[in-house]
Amino acid sequence: MSVFRAPYLEDAVPGHIGLELGVPRTRAVSDGATIYTEVPDCDTSINTDGGGIIFPLHPGTWGCIAPLGDIPHPDYMFRATGTTTSPLTDIANDPGKTMAAVGAGTYGNAVTSWTATALGTTETSSQGWRVPVNANGAWWDVGRQSVAALVWAAVTSVGGNRPLFCLAGASLHLRMKTGGLLGLFANNLEATGAFDYRHGGAQVVHPYLFIYNRKTSVTEVYTDKEHLTGTWFFASDNEKGYGVTGQAPPVTRQLGFDVWTGERAEKIASLGKTLLTRLNYVLPY
Repeated sequence: MSVFRAPYLEDAVPGHIGLELGVPRTRAVSDGATIYTEVPDCDTSINTDGGGIIFPLHPGTWGCIAPLGDIPHPDYMFRATGTTTSPLTDIANDPGKTMAAVGAGTYGNAVTSWTATALGTTETSSQGWRVPVNANGAWWDVGRQSVAALVWAAVTSVGGNRPLFCLAGASLHLRMKTGGLLGLFANNLEATGAFDYRHGGAQVVHPYLFIYNRKTSVTEVYTDKEHLTGTWFFASDNEKGYGVTGQAPPVTRQLGFDVWTGERAEKIASLGKTLLTRLNYVLPY
């Protein structure tokens, strides 16, 4: 008999650490059109990449990160596949969703110290990968729920203010700025970091944990170098994804990103930088 923890915190039975089952259970959810079969809790080994960083390649990896059951599974896990037909495919659901390409990004790029391949942007035009339906509440919607996204990317060159990742178009996004600095743009205000993420053009992957907590109207970003915060009292759905917003992104290599919504995103917000330390990052703050 194995001890199996509930896949999501909201599934857990109060006062119990888990459910004793002979086989892992799964859970079906629907977006109103398609039923998705979600993968159960810890059912795969911990995989590392990039010199010892935990880089989940399966939904069950999140459930294996100690302490078990403390980190909810993402609603979506997009990983670079190296193909032009489905460059960013969701591996958290079956069937998974695919981000739509914008512009001529590159595929199957090698990244220094990583075995996983990456998508690439070149800063020459509007490029990126976004939710195919630009707004209207598709997939995740900051107009009605909290949202958190964890992005793994290496930035090697920045020619100005360049979009990195959008939760709600130009009004709520992360961007790289002149000097390789990180900007958190929300509510027409911007918080700017102090670290240069370009590393002189070397390919160094950083995590960007981008959170919008609708309950507290706080938006923030945690990286392995710093923490930036902002306030957002009203957010409506808009363009969502990597790069995009109609502008050229910085020169990057992007390994993928995970997205949590609703109560799961609020749990991620409560963990904050602890989530990054669980992935074996050593933080200077």
